[in-house]
Amino acid sequence: MIIDFRDVLNTASSIARFGEVVGGMQSELSLLEYIRSFVEESSDEVVLEPVPVTTWTEDYCYVEVEGKTYRCAIQPPYSGSIDIEFREGETIFLNHDKVLSRELPEKKIYGKVVVVNTPRDPDDIATIAAILSTRNPRLLILSDTSETIRRIVVLNKLVAMYENAESLDIPTIVLPGSVVRRVLAASASRVLGSSHTFKSHGYNLLARRHSGGGNVILVAHHDHWLTGASDNVLGVALAINLYRRCLERFLKNTDISLALFTAEEGFPETLNSFYWLVGSRHFVAKHYDKLIEELLAAVNIDVVYGENARISTSNPILMSVLRDLNTIENDSIVFDSFSFTQAGLPSLTLHSFQEAITRGIYHSELDALESISINTIEVFTEKAVQILKKIAEYRDRYVLRDVESVLSNEIVRQGGVNLDVAESLYSFFEELRKCSEYSVWSIFKVFTRVSTRTFVNSDIGNKFGVREFTAFLQCFSNTFNIPVNGLRNAVECYESYKFNIDLLKYIVCEVCKCGHGETSG
Repeated sequence: MIIDFRDVLNTASSIARFGEVVGGMQSELSLLEYIRSFVEESSDEVVLEPVPVTTWTEDYCYVEVEGKTYRCAIQPPYSGSIDIEFREGETIFLNHDKVLSRELPEKKIYGKVVVVNTPRDPDDIATIAAILSTRNPRLLILSDTSETIRRIVVLNKLVAMYENAESLDIPTIVLPGSVVRRVLAASASRVLGSSHTFKSHGYNLLARRHSGGGNVILVAHHDHWLTGASDNVLGVALAINLYRRCLERFLKNTDISLALFTAEEGFPETLNSFYWLVGSRHFVAKHYDKLIEELLAAVNIDVVYGENARISTSNPILMSVLRDLNTIENDSIVFDSFSFTQAGLPSLTLHSFQEAITRGIYHSELDALESISINTIEVFTEKAVQILKKIAEYRDRYVLRDVESVLSNEIVRQGGVNLDVAESLYSFFEELRKCSEYSVWSIFKVFTRVSTRTFVNSDIGNKFGVREFTAFLQCFSNTFNIPVNGLRNAVECYESYKFNIDLLKYIVCEVCKCGHGETSG
């Protein structure tokens, strides 16, 4: 094995000593200076690239109950001081299912301290806070059933609308369930806290080793809420160790880069409801021209937990390359790989996101290195090496029929596609066969961009447990396209697909001279 699992764990332990790392804070810069010193001798170049962000910090948060003090967690990006004292009759307990279905009491919330048990998916805390904030309580307390504190971003917009958003004026905190029970039973309690936001710059760390044509980028986000062992201290540690070791073994004729992104957890300089993936979106926008020319794959590592390492990608080429390794899931808007996917660039994420949600560790203090098994590191390391080896093997072998096969299978799995779109797709591939392999590679990145869309259920504001999802050449009647000011019905969506594919076919004909180019294998 080219990676010693103990090296990954030691690197993770060194990173964890920097504590909670939020984009734009001094702790982030200190961490990156440390990592830079760690990778410089393995690199031809290392830079820290500034990214405008809104940063957030919690100064303190605690609850006083019957002479005892308990730590709490303010939900970002609340800004201000909290000093709220309340008595037994001033609290009201609500079940999260009732809140999320909007079955709320008429007049009992205004001015009260509202306590809600945490939902199965912690991200739904954002929905709960947005719904209850319209009833003007004094304070929202989430009672955590996993007996921990956690951070979830709460804003006044619930969907990734790419529109301006604001933090809630009403403070929202999370407490372990046992502490909440003491609060509800006490004659009086007091919550004290302080947090604030300010404009700053986060930093992407970019390192590169030159060895030949093309570029494989190892990606991870270095910011994390609270302890963040799986999300994403271990992801950073694994990416660093792969970067330092794998080039000399099997990526000998390919440049390899390391990109550690800021503010994956939030926030852009101007707050909006698509508040995450800030560093990767900035990187792709700034370096797009170079990436479209040379990127072979961006391999993102995020949420390293459990022993079921999943692969998510919406790139047909990578699906073709990796189909023997695992069941391939579509890319998700929650991963830094999505910033590349959205631009038509080949990318994937190696992760166990759903396992972290299910086990209740997501964005909580339960996500500590002590709770991570060495088997987890072994599984993720082996899977990452397999992925990189497959990419290396595929480096000089582009077979269009493999991609067509994978795309066809994906369409069948999704339940088919509109016939007009299918006809345009067939004509597009017929023209593509007339191109040289280099032309196919370039044009196919554009095809991936126009054929891949991310959707959200149209009732996301009224129903919990709904996440964005990505699909090829597929449109749905109960969704709208993200950003939500885009296509809002399936007919419009399919017409857009057909127009874009027909336009690409015309471009292919021009680029490849309508049959006069070199035929690809």
